[in-house]
Amino acid sequence: GTSSTEQVDQSMIIAHGVLMWLAWAVFASVGIFASVFRQLLPTGPTWFKVHRAAQSFAVLLTIIAFILAVVYADERDREHFSGSHQIVGLVVFILAVLQPLNACVRPPTPTGGEQKTTGRRVWEYVHKGLGYVCWLLGNIAALLGLLLFGEDLLGYLHIGLWCGLLLVIYIALFVVTQARDKQEKQATEINQNSPKEVDNLVGQ
Repeated sequence: GTSSTEQVDQSMIIAHGVLMWLAWAVFASVGIFASVFRQLLPTGPTWFKVHRAAQSFAVLLTIIAFILAVVYADERDREHFSGSHQIVGLVVFILAVLQPLNACVRPPTPTGGEQKTTGRRVWEYVHKGLGYVCWLLGNIAALLGLLLFGEDLLGYLHIGLWCGLLLVIYIALFVVTQARDKQEKQATEINQNSPKEVDNLVGQ
């Protein structure tokens, strides 16, 4: 009886932790990388499809994990959102739910060389800013949750090894993207200057 209930409770909170970790350490990371480093992906809507799918999984898993945490607290008659992990997790849940709603009011993407409208620029800053904040807080919540559960080693591995690896990959991709942008800019300048050089030679 008691041991069986305890096992169910432990399984529920473990499932909560696993889902949250997958949401913010894995899927959200993939979604953000796909958006930030879209130049490295095949041309077309590939980056957006990856971004939307990954972030949708992150939001879905967050909702499920949040429900598990609330049920777990209810079954043990514990106060909701009383600790730092719970408070950070609540903020992550709210922001995660708001992001898809934010995407629904996205102003049109400029086409045919049009300039971005002020509304579009503001939306991008808000959407990207909230995305980064949610990503950061999601991984912090994972650390706090592991420490709260008594899994200090896993917590430090998460923040030191996994998040450290994500940071290294982010920096590496950023460097590669900047180098490619510089090469493309130089190639464009050469192509633009070539007709002028030909005209100068003909003129001589």
